[in-house]
Amino acid sequence: MKFLRGIALFFCAFFAIVLGFKIFSVPAKINMTEGYSQSMSISFPFSISTDKISQPVVSINNSASNVEIQPVKSGNTLLKLNLFGLPVKNVKVKVHPQKSLCVVGKSVGICIDTKGVLVLGTGSVKNKNNESIEPSKNKLYPGDVIVSANGIEIKSKENLMNVVKSSDNLAVDVLRNEKHIIENIVPIKAKEDNANKIGVWVRDSTQGVGTLTYFDKDTKNYGALGHPIVDVDTGQMMSISSGELLKTSVIAIDKGEKDAPGAIIGDTDYSSNLGTIVKNNSCGIYGKINNAKHFTSITMPVGYRGEVKKGEASILANIDGKETKAYKINIDYINKYSSGNSKGLVISVTDPQLLNKTGGIVQGMSGCPIIQNGKIIGAVTHVFVKDSKRGYGIFIENMLEQSENIS
Repeated sequence: MKFLRGIALFFCAFFAIVLGFKIFSVPAKINMTEGYSQSMSISFPFSISTDKISQPVVSINNSASNVEIQPVKSGNTLLKLNLFGLPVKNVKVKVHPQKSLCVVGKSVGICIDTKGVLVLGTGSVKNKNNESIEPSKNKLYPGDVIVSANGIEIKSKENLMNVVKSSDNLAVDVLRNEKHIIENIVPIKAKEDNANKIGVWVRDSTQGVGTLTYFDKDTKNYGALGHPIVDVDTGQMMSISSGELLKTSVIAIDKGEKDAPGAIIGDTDYSSNLGTIVKNNSCGIYGKINNAKHFTSITMPVGYRGEVKKGEASILANIDGKETKAYKINIDYINKYSSGNSKGLVISVTDPQLLNKTGGIVQGMSGCPIIQNGKIIGAVTHVFVKDSKRGYGIFIENMLEQSENIS
């Protein structure tokens, strides 16, 4: 009897795990376009239902092996995932009217100023007695952002130095892991110049090259990169106060190889201003285009993740420094349940011309639009360090959620 009871418990546990995984695999949010249905692999004992019967946003057809969701009109609705007829999960559905974007794929210079100053590390200061003292040790850490000192807002390295020089005691407001912390630091008068110092290395700006993915022809809101700008030393996502998109010319390509990602080398005109940067987050950088005439674009409809298929696709890039061209890729894997991140797609470059020129995906190609079946469905975000022909992509809907909220 004990043996049979153990077998029964094992199968019950296994069944519960399978059901739990199925519940988890159903996305909590689905974006759709009017006129395009979406199928989900859901079968007994699961089903999908909707409460809106009188004025439905979508219609539901539960068959033996899958569920067909058909948009009826644009709007929002709530679906229920049922197990043996009992609701176990809510699924938010948004049906969008058919939307088109100006798809770009052009390299741009990126220049941002941090919100506060970013701590890179700490060190010692020699006082008048030639003693090495570390005033910021165990007070400040790499990745910290100094927001203010003694109530004075810190906007630059020079700003921080001036506050330190005029203070014998510092109350430093530090942003660490999204929490504000007050650290008290006593500056040391340095032997070399008799000036107050706290022994900290900081950064207040950064520059680079990336790719503009798209912009909205009406609002001029844009999306680029598809991943955050992070500090090269700390790996922390940079909190920005302001930034600019700048004109850049591709002058060379550092070809990518195994364990050595390549890069686009650009000559950036820092006197140009093609747009503002107001957001830097896990889905890229966002702002408004100032000079849309600078960008040659193609108007394309948006394809949401439910429309993305494994197989052939293309990316747009201007690696030759001149016109933007389409290059063949393959979509190898689709994680339709990823949310708010930049790794929903795994792609591989198959175009011989692009492979010959770059070795695959290189730094600076982040933001290259991914096109499938005449629609923009995402953007390139990362290269695999071990295989420069392969990398990640982000769903375009993740980027749109960010750019549509810019006023």
